Amino acid sequence: MADGHLTPDQLKNNLSIFLLGKTGSGKSRTGNSILGKPSAFRFDIQTDKCSVQTIENRFGKNIHVIDTAADPLKENEIKEKMNQFKESSTSIYIFCIQIGRFNDSDYLAYKNYEKCLAEQNTVKTLSQ
Repeated sequence: MADGHLTPDQLKNNLSIFLLGKTGSGKSRTGNSILGKPSAFRFDIQTDKCSVQTIENRFGKNIHVIDTAADPLKENEIKEKMNQFKESSTSIYIFCIQIGRFNDSDYLAYKNYEKCLAEQNTVKTLSQ
């Protein structure tokens, strides 16, 4: 990282996973499962700010899990986190929903996140 940029080998060893969704959708529990730590993120309180937990050398990668704010309209904070990790890792975006429920409110939240991702030039999606 001589010029401030990661080499391709360093980049592929860093993974950022953004957990998106509404309150109660299971973002924190999903993050805990990914990290292999049952209490990395608290899920008994509403998340009003993005929270980051990192685990080094899991599956050969440094994994950063970002539990985003519960309010999809807090997109500025989410965009800041996206920019923070964009250049230093491969990013994955997971939209979490409660099993058995996908209503109009969930759809609107999804569309807000989709718009936010499009503005960040995140073009590879599995949304269809």
